[in-house]
Amino acid sequence: MTTRDNIFSAALDMFLRLGYEGTTLDAVADAVGVTKPAIYYHFKSKEELFKELFRGLFEGMAQGYFALLELDESTSEMLDSLFGALSMIEGEFSSSDNGGIDLAYLPLMIDGARRFPELREILDGFYAHSILLIAARLEAGKGIGEVRIDLDSNMAATALIAQFEGLLLVSSIAPSCDYRGMEPGIVELFRRGMEPA
Repeated sequence: MTTRDNIFSAALDMFLRLGYEGTTLDAVADAVGVTKPAIYYHFKSKEELFKELFRGLFEGMAQGYFALLELDESTSEMLDSLFGALSMIEGEFSSSDNGGIDLAYLPLMIDGARRFPELREILDGFYAHSILLIAARLEAGKGIGEVRIDLDSNMAATALIAQFEGLLLVSSIAPSCDYRGMEPGIVELFRRGMEPA
């Protein structure tokens, strides 16, 4: 690992445990075993370090997610891929072998979005693009008879994203609500609601 990678790793750990305000560049430098000027060689401020870390985490995950939604699949296969991606996303944001999203990521993402408008734009862009891709797939499904004509594609896409995000959140908070193994049933519920009569 490079010094920059070590800084990212130590900073992520501290931002997750201590939050933005509780994390100092002195503490990150101590954790990495470098001087504070070495941190400044790579990042001009704590804000820049936080923003780069946030962007890197989120944008890396988003690329794989969007690639799944852009596959040339039927509407039914798209639903399977979407809910199949839960484990990919869970893996990105998990800090334990038991799975589940590390709940510390949630306040980190919320704090980042509140604190820095450009990070809020990243999150908003992610959700807007997800809804656009899913809605386009649903519209294409209407054209070939896979999806009911009267379905509001934007509303359905938003509901799918909300269900997806809700499953990740609830399963992280309440182990009794573990979604693993439930994906086929959830997909079937959406599939039945979308298919033509």
